[in-house]
Amino acid sequence: WRRVEAAGEGPAPRYAVAAAYDPRRQAVRFAGGWAREAISEVWAWDGAWSRERSLPAGRYSAGLAANDRQVVFLGGDDVDRRACDDVWVLGGDAGWRRGTRPAGPDFGGRHAVVHAPDRATFLVFGGRPAALWEWAGVDDWRAHGCPVPARAGAAVAYDAARRRLVVFGGEEAPGPYLDELWEWDGRAWAQGAGGPPARTNAMLTFDGARCLLFGGAAARPGSRWEGLDDLWAWDGQVWEALATEGERPGGRARGGFAWDPRRGVGVLFGGVAGSGARPLGDLWELVPP
Repeated sequence: WRRVEAAGEGPAPRYAVAAAYDPRRQAVRFAGGWAREAISEVWAWDGAWSRERSLPAGRYSAGLAANDRQVVFLGGDDVDRRACDDVWVLGGDAGWRRGTRPAGPDFGGRHAVVHAPDRATFLVFGGRPAALWEWAGVDDWRAHGCPVPARAGAAVAYDAARRRLVVFGGEEAPGPYLDELWEWDGRAWAQGAGGPPARTNAMLTFDGARCLLFGGAAARPGSRWEGLDDLWAWDGQVWEALATEGERPGGRARGGFAWDPRRGVGVLFGGVAGSGARPLGDLWELVPP
C-alpha cells in the first residue's frame, strides 16, 4: 500500500463511497455521501483528482459500475433505510438521466452493481430477500433465481477471467457475520470456500487475475473487529492472505475500492474510521510487487 498525497483540490471526506473503473474515462470514479448530508459530487482519479458531472440529487448508499458507453449509479435518498434502489445513467455529454428500475417491490433495499463484459450487461445484486437482476439498458431487466440467503451487506465483483459474479457477504444479527462467498456462473449459484474472518463491511474488486478483498472494520470501540484491515485474494479455488509491506490504510467501513487496469493499481478512498462515524478522506493505492 502507498498513501497518496494528491496535489490540488480533491473530494472532501466521504462517509459512504462507491467506486468503479470507467474504461471510457480511463479513471476510477467515486460517488457517495457524508453521514446524514447527502452528497451529489462525483470525482475521478487517474493519478490526479478531477471533479465530474454531479448527480441530479444527493444520495447516501450507492452502487457504481461502468462500461465503455455509460456509467450506471444505484443510489438511495433514505439515510435511515440505507436504501439503494433508484437507477441513474450517465452516457456521453447529455448528463445524468433516470433509468427504469424493475417493477414490483422486490427491488427495494441496498444493491451493488457490476459490469459483466462477456455478457454486455450489468449485474445487480442485493435486497432482502437477496435477488439477482441483469440489466442490458433502458427497460431490459431480467430476474435470475437466487438461493443465496438474505444479505445484511455484501461486496461484489465480476471475475472476467472465469466469467463469474463473486459475492462476499452475510448476516448482521447479532454481530458481524460477513464471511460467506457465493459465485454465479450465469446458470447456477455455488458456495465458495471459507477463508477471511467475519467482518461488518468488505470491499471487493477484480485485478484481472483474481478478486481482492479488503476488510472493513466495525464501529465498535474496543472490539476485536475495530482494527480489521486485512487483504485477501480469491482465485476461484482458495483464499490467500496477502502480506503487505509498510504502512496500511487502517480499519474502515463503507469505503470505495476499485482496480485501475490502465495504471495497474488498486485505488481505495474514503469510508468511516473503525472507532466511530468519522468520515475519511485519505487516498491509497495498492501496488503489486
